[in-house]
Amino acid sequence: MRDLLLGPYAGAGWTLALGVGLHALAWFMVSTAVPGTVAELGGAPLVAWLTTAFEGASIVAGAAGGLTKQRIGPRRAMLTAVGLFALGLVVAAAAPSMEVVLAGRLLQGLGEGLVLALSYVLIKDLFPERLVPRAFGMLAVVYAVAAFLGPVLAGLLTDLVSWRAAFAAPLLLVMVLVVLVLRVLPADAPREPAAAVPLGRLLLLAGAIFSFALTGNVSGAPAVIALALAALLALLTALWLDARAPRPLLPRTAFRPGTAVGLAYWVILLMPVAVSGSYVFTPLFLVVTFDFGVTLAGYFFSLTALAWSATALLVARVDSRAWTRRLVAIGPLLQSLGLLAVWAGFAAVGPAAVALGLASIGGGFGVSWAFLNQEVVRHTPRGEADLAAGLVPTVLTGGFALGAAFAGLLGNLGGVTDPLTAEAARAATATVFAGGLGFALLSGLAAVLLARRLRTLGVQPAAAGESPGG
Repeated sequence: MRDLLLGPYAGAGWTLALGVGLHALAWFMVSTAVPGTVAELGGAPLVAWLTTAFEGASIVAGAAGGLTKQRIGPRRAMLTAVGLFALGLVVAAAAPSMEVVLAGRLLQGLGEGLVLALSYVLIKDLFPERLVPRAFGMLAVVYAVAAFLGPVLAGLLTDLVSWRAAFAAPLLLVMVLVVLVLRVLPADAPREPAAAVPLGRLLLLAGAIFSFALTGNVSGAPAVIALALAALLALLTALWLDARAPRPLLPRTAFRPGTAVGLAYWVILLMPVAVSGSYVFTPLFLVVTFDFGVTLAGYFFSLTALAWSATALLVARVDSRAWTRRLVAIGPLLQSLGLLAVWAGFAAVGPAAVALGLASIGGGFGVSWAFLNQEVVRHTPRGEADLAAGLVPTVLTGGFALGAAFAGLLGNLGGVTDPLTAEAARAATATVFAGGLGFALLSGLAAVLLARRLRTLGVQPAAAGESPGG
């Protein structure tokens, strides 16, 4: 990473690193500060919405990242995104109620979703081709490091000052990012008129996520079924419209199970869906179940990101195509084992099992994430490079949003109430982590199929729309 952060491309490297790092900081700091927020404002049944609002809004903005860059230029697009994010930080930090906190998280998601997508889209514009794979690896490591620091900083700020300080702290880095954007990113206006941002399809995607999230906050089977069907209808309609649009949001091979790109996107989506329950509820459950302080809960929660960083660095120099295929499949397996350990830790074994499980969940991301990104880039047709690059973080965000909504539903069904007792928290772990384990097994199946597809591409011509790879 020396060429990216210390050499002639240092300005670009730090700009994109801060853009990706802010997303991780904002999410992990808020997740860790949740016990302090609930203690002051109440609203335990709305905890999952803190993630759903952020990630759902991120999808809407992130899916339009490439088009926004083309329409107003990279500098103006990034400054607009950073401004929305900063406004959201202020609103959430000053909120008098959980509902206002959610409004702030929505603004943060709109801003940071666009920042994250632009950071990935700009890689090919700011770096020579030889550094592009390293840039993807760098962003994976930066995300993991920020995710490690976020819980620790949030825990310390919450215990020493307040949860509001934890919410507002990223504003310091926002100011640094603004300076870098003004110095590094070109202000060139687009030379050709860009296509209009497809607001209809984006709103349908957001409606699907938020409708599903609402199922956890309504009573009665008819209401739950109606919202779930509305979410499914909105999602299918958005995908149907996109497949027929002259300027689609998705590459044409995205989510097609017979292609390497399609399978890679399924793994990228299902891995965060599987573990979202641990991200949403672990800090709160640690405080309530084991009587942890927020700082100690933050240290525990940061094990996920620490393991992600450590394993990402460990496998960074792997260049064997056979081993990269194996590592793609190993990631979901580690997450499955981690979910089992966290579940057992809360149910009976104790904090040590929770710690081991969190590390295994992070390790699952670390061993496979950079290789999943590279396979998407390697096998996407050249004309869809912008779409594919911008879609990767959007799919990851979508996975966390859907997973948080699902975890919120399972948590509320399992007994997450206001006020939350240790007995209720332990009961809820059974539903939250069992549901996550099911999705982890699905992501493992998709990863195995992807590994087989990649092996096939190495020995015979690729299918239409795919490059041979490796």
